[in-house]
Amino acid sequence: MEALIETQRKYRGIAESAIHLHLDEKNCLQIIPAKGGAAHVKSLAEGLMTISGVMEVKLAIVTP
Repeated sequence: MEALIETQRKYRGIAESAIHLHLDEKNCLQIIPAKGGAAHVKSLAEGLMTISGVMEVKLAIVTP
């Protein structure tokens, strides 16, 4: 959990909030909305993928 929080802090310029949901006793869902350039958002997603315990990262890009 600490590595996840540290990654969010590293990218706080593009990821200013997070939604944390408890799915069951052992699993949580973390949603991190990010706003910024595609390269920075992709870097955040790649950083999240390297964290031990993170089971899946899905990146959805929405353009105005």
